[in-house]
Amino acid sequence: MKNNIPRFYVYSAFVALSFSFVAIFMVFMKSRGLSYTEIGIITAWYYSLFLLIEIPTGMLADKIGRKNTLMMGMIFMIIGILTALNSYSFLGFFLSETIFSFARSFQSGTDSAFVYDHLAVMEQSDDYLHIEGKIQTVGFSAHVFGGLLGAMIAWYSLPAVYAFSALMALLGLMSTLHLKEPQIVDKQHMKLETFRRHFIDSLRVINGNPQLLWLLFYSSLIFILLRTGIISFIQPFLMFLEFPDYGFSFFDAVMVSGAALLSWHVLYFEKKLGSKGVFYVLPLAIIIGLAGMGLTMSIWGLLFYSLTMISWSFHAPVFRSYLNEHIHDSGKRATILSVEGFISRGLFALVSLALGWGLDNLGLSNSLLIMSGCSLLCMMILLYLKPKQC
Repeated sequence: MKNNIPRFYVYSAFVALSFSFVAIFMVFMKSRGLSYTEIGIITAWYYSLFLLIEIPTGMLADKIGRKNTLMMGMIFMIIGILTALNSYSFLGFFLSETIFSFARSFQSGTDSAFVYDHLAVMEQSDDYLHIEGKIQTVGFSAHVFGGLLGAMIAWYSLPAVYAFSALMALLGLMSTLHLKEPQIVDKQHMKLETFRRHFIDSLRVINGNPQLLWLLFYSSLIFILLRTGIISFIQPFLMFLEFPDYGFSFFDAVMVSGAALLSWHVLYFEKKLGSKGVFYVLPLAIIIGLAGMGLTMSIWGLLFYSLTMISWSFHAPVFRSYLNEHIHDSGKRATILSVEGFISRGLFALVSLALGWGLDNLGLSNSLLIMSGCSLLCMMILLYLKPKQC
């Protein structure tokens, strides 16, 4: 059991490497004939399906164990990458995103629950934020390596980047075999309890904790902002700047390397800012970044984009720590954490449709400015509704 966290570092590295294709996925889809609207529809479907299966897969993780669920996620990841690699139409990519949605839903929430429960068994749960920061640093570092290698591969061939990602996913699957399931959940109880009762009880836990409920929604807002910057806007922005294909992965690697350095010190910065500072700084950094990109529409916009990467380095470890502190029943931890994914991905599905239409009809600059304005409004509303105890 004592080697579980180092083994999880290895797993996290291969998961990050398996996403090497993300830096060029829009360019890849465009090269195979898809429009921004079609990409927006596919992205919206990905998050809509995620919305439907996020909580059931979280419940499954509580039932069959974190390790088995993580293994299933890597299996679906391999199938999804290979499907995308062989797709040449809207329907082909629609199918690949369907499979990706299952892959990510098996991983979402389950990974955090695995780590937190292991630390709880070892009576080290106070170290969660520190460990989560290290896990994110490992993931970012692997992302940087994958980005640099992906840039070299993309120079030769965009499809080859997907092939590399599939190989990394296979190694990730193999790494899960060495993880040890934390024995914190009452197995007999989990066999007898129905899924329906488990889900209802988990919702009651959330409903009875205003701080937890607010954190779920506020974390979801930051998730949506991060996804619009990292997924929806940066690749069209780089295409507007006429970056070469290999430049997408290289730029991504440079940005993520900075995020990796920051995430290693996440505990220090969280203590300096405090929770109230985090609630203001993280979303505002992204909003300013999006607005700056929309106003400059030049190479200088990439400096504003770096603010998004700073927020990315802090969001997952900090908010997972905040959420886990308010979840006292480990038997429902993965299910409750999946509710965050349910909220964030469901809302982003709607945002993706609007962004796809906006990029084709309103242009990149207007879309960036409208998104930043709407996000600022949502942030102000949620901060007004924040419970005093948060």
